[in-house]
Amino acid sequence: MQLSIIIVNFNVRYFLEQCLCAVQKAIEEIDAEVWIVDNASSDGSIEYLRNRFHFPIYLSNANNLGFSKANNLALHKARGEFILFLNPDTIIPEDCLLKCLAFMCSHKEAGALGVRMVDGSGKFLPESKRSFPAPYTSLYKLLGLNAVFPKSKVFDRYALGYLDENKTHDVDVLAGAFMMVRQPLLLQLGGFDESFFMYGEDIDLSYRIQQAGYRNYYFADTTIIHFKGESTKKGTLNYVHIFYNAMSIFVKKHYGGNKARMYNRLIHGGIWLRASATVVNNFLKQVWLPAAELAIMMLAFLLAGIATGSLFAKNALAPGHAIELSWPLFASCYLLTGVLAGIYHERYSNIKVISAIAIATAVNLMVFELLPNPVRYAPVILVAAICAATLIIVFRTILHKLKIVKANKAATHRKQIAIAGTASQFGSIHRLLLKSGHLAADIRHLEIDEDPGTRDLAKLAHGVREGQYGEIIFCEGNLSFNDIIVLLQQVPQGVYARFHADHSSSIIGSDSRDTAGESLSDEGYYSLADPYQQYMKRLTDIVIALFILVSFPIQLLITGSRIIPHALVVLSGRKTWMGYGVQNLQMPVFKKGLLTTNRKPVANISTISSKNTAQHESSFRTGLYWLRDIKLIVKHYRRAGKN
Repeated sequence: MQLSIIIVNFNVRYFLEQCLCAVQKAIEEIDAEVWIVDNASSDGSIEYLRNRFHFPIYLSNANNLGFSKANNLALHKARGEFILFLNPDTIIPEDCLLKCLAFMCSHKEAGALGVRMVDGSGKFLPESKRSFPAPYTSLYKLLGLNAVFPKSKVFDRYALGYLDENKTHDVDVLAGAFMMVRQPLLLQLGGFDESFFMYGEDIDLSYRIQQAGYRNYYFADTTIIHFKGESTKKGTLNYVHIFYNAMSIFVKKHYGGNKARMYNRLIHGGIWLRASATVVNNFLKQVWLPAAELAIMMLAFLLAGIATGSLFAKNALAPGHAIELSWPLFASCYLLTGVLAGIYHERYSNIKVISAIAIATAVNLMVFELLPNPVRYAPVILVAAICAATLIIVFRTILHKLKIVKANKAATHRKQIAIAGTASQFGSIHRLLLKSGHLAADIRHLEIDEDPGTRDLAKLAHGVREGQYGEIIFCEGNLSFNDIIVLLQQVPQGVYARFHADHSSSIIGSDSRDTAGESLSDEGYYSLADPYQQYMKRLTDIVIALFILVSFPIQLLITGSRIIPHALVVLSGRKTWMGYGVQNLQMPVFKKGLLTTNRKPVANISTISSKNTAQHESSFRTGLYWLRDIKLIVKHYRRAGKN
């Protein structure tokens, strides 16, 4: 057998579905086998894929063994002359494997091969080619100098930014997302080092391949899509810990003496610095925009006080007192309304700002009606509201124009969506988009001829570049995967790209290398899968848990003694207040709930409804689920305190 492909999966079944569609095309002329190793996914990946793809060999692990162990399980069963380690969040062109195998066969000194990779927006991924980690190389990366000087041989040695990405090179490190290795060499080396759970195992294997006298090649004659962000989110403390711990293992294993000690000090210092920077950065990401709008509202009240100053000339209270009294209440109402509306979670719209300002104004006026001579405050509040709305809308518009703040993702329903496919593909994708809440008027067709031989790729590329679209869905079929990868790299900045393989049941995409991908399936659209709904669900859990803890004497009388530990468990994030009674593998994955909306009992969970499973599942498809959460929790949480 010529080739064995090993793919390790963890909760990315729709991405793996698209990956397998591409792999199936790429191995048509190759004697190959495909191994899928599932690391205890909770999204029903294996059940879902087995019904659609019969050619892979499936292995299911009871626990998440990590990347290295999972790959090694299949490696020792594989029969191919070459082994390809492939990530599930990849799409490869039809001729990719043939080209790679031809290169490996003609270059006997090649121990392993990696390829040119782009992310879901078409941007080149620098980790396609790397050097081995060294003290100064890592220091420059930690300090961000590699990003400032991306073509420097000194500062960007780690990503080899000075090497032409469009030319084949002999490099140090290849990415485990696509790594083709000679099978006898792999068996000689023992496969991946299982000390590495995630990250670093590809660096270690690349190093040992060179130590065995072979070369690692970055092969630029084919390009694949690697969506990234599907297993571990960058920018989290967990990512920082896992990545730099992997570097520490590598150094201890391969570097000795003073060099290893110096490098480990650098790594541990780097972990502390990056962890601190991550905490600060994540905090600033959350608070800088609300803080800026608070400052804008304060400015609005100051301007309103000046503008209405003459009204206070004969009164005991000066405008400053009105500002001190009314601004905090106004700002609090605005922020609360804004958070619930999602304007700090990529759901901003001018209407939402005006609505939040209107609510804050109404609350302020009602409160100040209780004070003596309320008319003295009304002009300041009304003028401040108009001023605040105007300034915030102008401020947000500037941020969006400068791309400092992303455009409203919810507003993509009002953006033009182009479906690049045949008439039949347009019909099926159109129905799926309508089902998920998009409007028919916003969906356009970038038509591709039903006959593959007559399609005009140049014309389609022009339509991709020049069309005023917010999103483009590329449909594989009469468009090849190779065509799609070429077109992807011509998509204008700020336009989202999505992908749908012929005869598949899903659409996938990822807008950058650092963000988790998104998927849409014909199995149903679930509102709770929306990141905003998940954010609001977690916020609801926290607020209710804090309320119970603050009012614990009353809660002990109403609900019983167990409500306090339950609130602490929810606050820690280990459980949620409202969960599934019966987990449907098609639905979003969440922590176990203390309460459920299904009649079937689950161990240690209170059931609160007699709705059947079908009704329960359909309730997740549309609407603001977190509002239903609040209603059900308030109504039934006493049961959680007695179990």
